[in-house]
Amino acid sequence: MLFRLTKELSAFKPHIVLASQFGDLIFAGLAGRACRALVFGGVRSDGFYELRTSGRRSSLMLKLTHGLIANSYRAKENLVSRGIEAQKIAVVPNAIDLADFDDRMAKPFPKLELPDRIPIAAIGSLHECKRFDRFLDGLAYARQREPALLGVIAGRDLGEKPALEQKAKALGCFLVISNFLANRLTSHLC
Repeated sequence: MLFRLTKELSAFKPHIVLASQFGDLIFAGLAGRACRALVFGGVRSDGFYELRTSGRRSSLMLKLTHGLIANSYRAKENLVSRGIEAQKIAVVPNAIDLADFDDRMAKPFPKLELPDRIPIAAIGSLHECKRFDRFLDGLAYARQREPALLGVIAGRDLGEKPALEQKAKALGCFLVISNFLANRLTSHLC
């Protein structure tokens, strides 16, 4: 995988390589450095988590990166407390447009009337990397003990909705996929 990634990046010649998840720096860092790109890594937890889950590889990963992009000041503080240079870490907080959120929440949201159902929800953009297929596998397994379970996936479709609906149908699950931001609800009964 590393060889293929390095080969593709060398052909593409990017100026910047971003590993949106810290753990991916083991590949993106090596491949990015090999093609002389700036390498940045994402810190999406508290910083300690990234270091702990990467174990001994984390020191190499930190050497490979030119900088880190953390989603909280707490993560930056934690990483600095572990000896990482503060100027190497930029913070881009998770944020929502509160006015837009309030406007959307003021609009009526369709009610889902499903008597005798127990909803189980997963939230996130419908993208293959989110692994909602595993959510459906777990839902199907849990339905063996509790047939009234209903799967709800709330998130914007990034191309995975048809595959998820097909998988739900194959597993015999009742699945609702909701695009909450657009205030639309589409249901799929399997």
